[in-house]
Amino acid sequence: MPYGVVKEVGKRYAIVQMERQEMCGECHACDYITGKKDCILRCEKEIECQVGDMVELKLAQPTFLKATYVMYGFPLIGLIIGLVIGLGASKLFRLGSEDLWVLIGGLLGIVLPLIGIKWAENQGKFKKYLPHIIAKREI
Repeated sequence: MPYGVVKEVGKRYAIVQMERQEMCGECHACDYITGKKDCILRCEKEIECQVGDMVELKLAQPTFLKATYVMYGFPLIGLIIGLVIGLGASKLFRLGSEDLWVLIGGLLGIVLPLIGIKWAENQGKFKKYLPHIIAKREI
């Protein structure tokens, strides 16, 4: 089981810092973003914990991968669709500056899925994708 250190504690969730796991495969996003081999996760608390506690996490690999697809896949698909729509609209309506309309379409294509993901997260739609804190570990 993976484990990490609690960095922040809220009512239902805790922020946990953990080392990169085998399930991350060849991703290495944490290396590029932070320059370290660790990542920060928002975890649902099944037990009470405090900042600095070493905790054991339960991560369901299929749901973790699905969450990755949602977070990265939807904006990527939105970007591609936005670029195509921006280009098509500029040609169809002869709006001039194709580059500007492609840029606008691409930005909207990324931003709209991210807004949708944030809304769904606030509604609790992605709760099943979160890791769970299941036990404390001795350091």
